[in-house]
Amino acid sequence: MIEFTCANCGNIFLDYPSNRIKGKNGLCCSVKCKGEYQTKLANARSMSLISAVCTVCGTEKPSSEFYKERGRLQTKCKDCVKSIRKVYYDQHQEAVNVNVRAYHAIHPGRLYHGPTCNYAQAKVNRELKAGRIIKPDKCQECGKPNRLHAHHWHGYDNPLDVIWLCPSCHHAAHGRGPKSRQLSSMPAGSIDEAMEGG
Repeated sequence: MIEFTCANCGNIFLDYPSNRIKGKNGLCCSVKCKGEYQTKLANARSMSLISAVCTVCGTEKPSSEFYKERGRLQTKCKDCVKSIRKVYYDQHQEAVNVNVRAYHAIHPGRLYHGPTCNYAQAKVNRELKAGRIIKPDKCQECGKPNRLHAHHWHGYDNPLDVIWLCPSCHHAAHGRGPKSRQLSSMPAGSIDEAMEGG
């Protein structure tokens, strides 16, 4: 055993070098000290992100004035992003509107994060927890035991009308992914309704 100094409390303690390599308690003498040390590091990191400088306007603003992307702050502030998007929309208004209309024509009623979708997903989760819905062990399409998704194949207006699909079959039901095709567990002609639902 070798002597180490705890990064949190400063006490000297004995431990095996292999525990330091495996990261059992990191640089700390106990699990409690490790938790306190990690909290201090997290607070230090958050304090360093209280403000940031926008790369467009060059002004320093609080972090709340920046959008987040993949867990990080964007380099442009919200005001600059909005102005850039407004300029782009003004210059390409017709093209943007054509693309939006085409998307809605192909996917009528598709609301991934709309209130209807959220309500349907929440209702399924409530019924699962209450035991009024039983989730099968296998995908209803391919039969693989996998993490299953509740697919609203008749749309979100029928929140409890779901079939249970593995992730790849769920993508296929929405016309995405390598297995993009008509699913056998759905009646013929229901793919359009599946595209609307979740």
